[in-house]
Amino acid sequence: MTPARGEEKTPVSSMLMDTTHDGGEKWGLEEDLVRTIVSVIELDSNPRKVPLKMISDPDKFMSLIIPKGAKKVVLVLSRERMGFENQYKESVRKVSSSAVVMVLFSHKLDKDVMLIFFK
Repeated sequence: MTPARGEEKTPVSSMLMDTTHDGGEKWGLEEDLVRTIVSVIELDSNPRKVPLKMISDPDKFMSLIIPKGAKKVVLVLSRERMGFENQYKESVRKVSSSAVVMVLFSHKLDKDVMLIFFK
């Protein structure tokens, strides 16, 4: 998003400071993981916290939650969900084939939850 005439764009460093202060606690993630997410998507969206038991068909679910024009998508899963990342990445690419999809793992995130960030 470009700033309006006369407005200054907030530097990424100050966004990082604000976000890491309460972001880790608010989202249940490690601070370094929050810093990575903020630098990738520049905080254009709040995460969608999704219980994994709601997802019976990842393709259909991602088509409902991810906008077709999404350019960047970050999925955060519990480390206990390693091995499922390609399934979710492919589902996102079916919705937005040009999106950069990144899957991160957290040891703090509940094993039955996924966080979805997009821009």
